[in-house]
Amino acid sequence: MTNKFNTMISLNYILRYFLDKYTLPQIQIKNDAFYLFLRDTHMPFTTKNFQNTNRENGPLPLSRFRIARFKYIISLINKSIADKNKCDIIDLGGTPEYWKNLEYLIKGKEINVTVVNLKKFTSETTWISCIQKDATDLKEFPDNSFDLVHSNSTIEHLRSWKKMEEFAREARRLAPAYYIQTPNFWFPYEFHTKMIGFHWLPKLLRVKILMKRATGYYPRANTVEEAMHIIEDAHSLTHKEMSCLFPDSKIIGERFCGLNKSWISIRSDNK
Repeated sequence: MTNKFNTMISLNYILRYFLDKYTLPQIQIKNDAFYLFLRDTHMPFTTKNFQNTNRENGPLPLSRFRIARFKYIISLINKSIADKNKCDIIDLGGTPEYWKNLEYLIKGKEINVTVVNLKKFTSETTWISCIQKDATDLKEFPDNSFDLVHSNSTIEHLRSWKKMEEFAREARRLAPAYYIQTPNFWFPYEFHTKMIGFHWLPKLLRVKILMKRATGYYPRANTVEEAMHIIEDAHSLTHKEMSCLFPDSKIIGERFCGLNKSWISIRSDNK
């Protein structure tokens, strides 16, 4: 059992190395790559914008996956602006920093972002507002109050299927278009604990591991209760579960090494 555990830990570190090298670190986008990205998303390219982004603000705090994801978001934003001359976005579970980091890509567009999070955030940026609220209960906003619902890696933290259904119901009614991203349950690397196959292990074994060592974003659990809270904190979703929660969407798989790393549910405003 000890040898198998040590082998699993070794494989975990190997995969973490490649993930950190190719997807997770902050990266400096080269001129050519930056131009191609703007070209593919039909956004204007200016040397000044590129120089400001790289020299004044330093490396972009975005993974390659996040950059690739944003082309879908830009497409939805551009469609809304083309149809309505604006795009009001509600970000469920997001942060203002995420949008500030992307400001150079949406500068000059008529965009307003409302960030909803259980944590309290503030923003000095006029086009970003923050609300401390449960994203599963936003009844103060009528149907289609926004043009686009956005959410990255939030729905898997809701702890129960009932809460996920409530979240999905709000996302589907708040805007005619939405973008929802979440990790794939069947991808072998569990991103929250940063371990291979952790989410596939029996619950009792996961409790033992969590009480033995710190894992990923979580400190070592001192009690079984603490370990169970960590286990319940994140539940990655399958393609079937995403299809059930968002039946009117197109589900796209983000691929890494030939495997679907995460799912993106996209519904475009076809009105």
